[in-house]
Amino acid sequence: MGGVIDQETSLMDYAPLGAAREGVSESGTGPEPWSWRILTSPEHWDAEPLRRDWRTLAERSGNPDVMYQSPEWFDYLRARGEAGGLAVAVLEGSGGQIRGVVPLRLAQERMEVHVGHRRAISIPVRQLIFLGGKPLTPDDPAVLEPLFRVASSAFPQAQGFGFPALETGASFRRALMKCPLVQEDFFLYQVEEDWDYHVLPLPPTFPEYFARYDGKKRYNLRRQARQIQELGGGPLELRRIELPHEMEDFVAASKILARMHPVTSHLKWETDPEPNRVRDYRLLAERGLMRCYRLQCGSELVGCIGGTHYLGRQYLGRILYNTRFANYSPAVTMLNMVIEDLIDRCGMRVLNFGFGTVWAPVILRGVPPCGTRVLNSDSGTLDRDQQSNPMLRYSSVLLLRRTVANRMRWLIHSSARASKHWFLRMLIRSE
Repeated sequence: MGGVIDQETSLMDYAPLGAAREGVSESGTGPEPWSWRILTSPEHWDAEPLRRDWRTLAERSGNPDVMYQSPEWFDYLRARGEAGGLAVAVLEGSGGQIRGVVPLRLAQERMEVHVGHRRAISIPVRQLIFLGGKPLTPDDPAVLEPLFRVASSAFPQAQGFGFPALETGASFRRALMKCPLVQEDFFLYQVEEDWDYHVLPLPPTFPEYFARYDGKKRYNLRRQARQIQELGGGPLELRRIELPHEMEDFVAASKILARMHPVTSHLKWETDPEPNRVRDYRLLAERGLMRCYRLQCGSELVGCIGGTHYLGRQYLGRILYNTRFANYSPAVTMLNMVIEDLIDRCGMRVLNFGFGTVWAPVILRGVPPCGTRVLNSDSGTLDRDQQSNPMLRYSSVLLLRRTVANRMRWLIHSSARASKHWFLRMLIRSE
């Protein structure tokens, strides 16, 4: 087995996914030859057989961040003008059938340490980023080894491989450490500590979801909604924002709300040019990935929630609210109205809160387990009972080449991170 770099091979004769069993020829007489190919041409990326099998692999994936390795997200990056740093690795059988697709992005990223909302250090690293973290491939060192080898040869300028989010203890992470190439030529560095990653499986109907709260919680939610209407002098109206032409008004409304909260200054609402944000939202909307919400009370803006969606999963973005309504929990009221819309009108199966959000505990705190199960990111199923709502542990991981420069990067970053933790511990003890 081995990997080859072939940017000229036509993709038009690819067989559909599932034409043969994994690793076995259709005759069943022995192992099926396969190889990795790195495709850097838009002509190859747009071939319909590849796109079809790519989507099928995404549908079968259990990765919570599968949207970021979808063909639609890849097209969004191309539309932003990043095509020069993009590539797709394809695991191809001898008959042309596709067994794995790995979208890649070569970019200058940074290893950072933050103290509060301030950036303490920032170290540039040219990374070959595996979009979405866990690749759309089997978690097998025999499969991953030639992938890393061919990627390393195709992108010698990359100082390391970046995995934006890997689940702690998952099978892919274990397979990663067993690859001989990784053990010999790279060293693994966890850039940040593990982060809580919250997901909320959604029931088929909103009444089923709402019934999970106890009577007091249900009463409080209804009372807060009434109080917001009384203060605003009108009915509450939730507007779903999905179309490209709606994005400019949504961004302008979000920026107004962000200025009410000094803590949101680190979210770059003031430094990120508004036209760029509008452009990005429009590009996502054109590819059917954007789904945001805006809550009005009469003519007054109450709040905004950013977000994207893919394959029945809603990715929750920033939640901003009008501070005039702060006494009546407008964010929680808005979130519950959004969840009702996602379940009853959008058919969403999972609400993805993402990393370390402050809103996940607020929403999940009052929801009893009542049939809730833990999301298995390896299989994509809810397969283990748990006495609380699903919370995964994820972290950003780098495979750095064994060079002196990378050793220095690791030393500076790890020392700064350790110093930060020491300082925080001393600060806590002194109180």
